[in-house]
Amino acid sequence: MGAVDNPILRLPNGKPVIPGSSIKGVFRTLAETYLCVVAEEKPKESRCTEALGSVGSCQKFLEECVVETRDIEDDKTCINHSLFGSQKVFSHLIFHDLYPKENTTTYIKPGVGIDRFLGSSAEKVLYRDEYIAPGTKWVFKLRILDIFTGENEWCCTREVLAYILNEFTERGIPIGGRKSVIGATIKLTNPQVYTYEIKPGKVERKKQSYSWLIQKLNQCQR
Repeated sequence: MGAVDNPILRLPNGKPVIPGSSIKGVFRTLAETYLCVVAEEKPKESRCTEALGSVGSCQKFLEECVVETRDIEDDKTCINHSLFGSQKVFSHLIFHDLYPKENTTTYIKPGVGIDRFLGSSAEKVLYRDEYIAPGTKWVFKLRILDIFTGENEWCCTREVLAYILNEFTERGIPIGGRKSVIGATIKLTNPQVYTYEIKPGKVERKKQSYSWLIQKLNQCQR
């Protein structure tokens, strides 16, 4: 059969796993994409537009930390840092590793490298990639921390997260290597939402609807 050049990630027991960091990376890319187009696409609707316009460009908006969370030194943090964390600010989204809900099937797909100059297959550049069969169901868990405090705080951050979750449930998000070739996506279905409130001597858990979560995230949009 030959060696596999790009095997899937497995636990010691052989069970496939998708690292939470992989999903976090996709979420971060979607957040930055949204922030870079929101001012042009719906300037009258978004709570991010004013802050974006105040610095003049998407790049500065992402890097110069104009609004949202509190930083110890300068009292402000970037939108993407407020969601995903930085060296100074803890992440407000906690991603769990994804495990398959049931037994999975894998397969090996051979490929050939392309010579970009000749526009044809490259000589002696063959590879074998391992894939998980389409239709595999995964268990996805995400913890959202402290972004609902204050009536008019965190509005841009909530708006960005609502957009990402909409992409996740409606169209699916890309995952894995060679996304431009294989077109692998995962889609969130039948999400279950729980809120946790810390009270003296106990933690109170309450089940909410997914529509409640989206409404809560969109609550302070214009």
